[in-house]
Amino acid sequence: MPVTSIGDMSQNFQALRQTGQIKSRLQTLSQELSTGQTSDLSARIRGDTSELFALDRELSLLDGYDQITQEVSRTLARAQMQLSAIDLTRNELSAQLITISEDSLAPEVDKAVARARTEFASVVNQLNGRDGDRSLFAGLSVDRDALADAEAMLSDMVAAIGGATDAVTIQAVVENWFDDPAGGFATMGYLGDTGPAITRKISATETATLDARADDPGVKEVLKGVALAAIADVMSLTLSRVDQAKLARAGADTLFSASTPFIQMQSRVGLNEEQVALVQTNHTAQRTSYTLARNDLTLSDPFETATLLQEIQQQLELQFASTARLSQLSLVNYL
Repeated sequence: MPVTSIGDMSQNFQALRQTGQIKSRLQTLSQELSTGQTSDLSARIRGDTSELFALDRELSLLDGYDQITQEVSRTLARAQMQLSAIDLTRNELSAQLITISEDSLAPEVDKAVARARTEFASVVNQLNGRDGDRSLFAGLSVDRDALADAEAMLSDMVAAIGGATDAVTIQAVVENWFDDPAGGFATMGYLGDTGPAITRKISATETATLDARADDPGVKEVLKGVALAAIADVMSLTLSRVDQAKLARAGADTLFSASTPFIQMQSRVGLNEEQVALVQTNHTAQRTSYTLARNDLTLSDPFETATLLQEIQQQLELQFASTARLSQLSLVNYL
């Protein structure tokens, strides 16, 4: 029968202990190989965490800036989309109104001014557009519409016109309603903020400006041009066909002249979009650089890990083989 001495039991316990250590090391290396992360970060960086903390801080700052640039980019894109729709309306409506003259037939005039009234409401709705729950064209007053209701503004113009029925007087009143800094559009039409433009810090050194507002001169000219023709429809019962046609033509002229200031506003939005896109590209490059540097500190070498894993596997196999042979020893085999 096999004989087990005290020394053999000690040797057996030592073998079990070595087997456990090898298994633990094998599990650690397997985890490092599968995750790519070193299991002993402190040893890897030799206890110096300053560089790692600095890289983590930069990456965290980039996370914050990325969130801001995404929000700003979305807001600018939404604003540009609304402005493009308004400019399309300006182009199409002005092309229709320019065909109206004092010799135009009543149905043709009626159709043109009726469309102007519809498009006035459409443009106002576009300028009251939102990005989520934030108003796009009200400046810092993001919690409210940028403009009053379209019909309410037209009614206020009619009240200012009073009993006038000639196109020249009505045109002057409507133009003054939009241009007066102390009344009309300034106090009743535009509901947003009139202070400095919104600015957002999009990087450590750059700031984006969101200055597209419904009280911009280009926007006011578009609204004025549409309103001149729309008023002809609102006052159709008291105006002659000739005066309606004159107002329609005045609206067309204003819409054509509004092209330059309105496009300038669109260009500013486009430049801001370009600035944000460039910052996002720079942030992507910086993130890649910081991530690679961090990986150099924290990631294990896959080739070295694989080699060590193979060595540990061989050790474990030898340990199992050695333990098996020890368990088969007997007095006869020993003698």
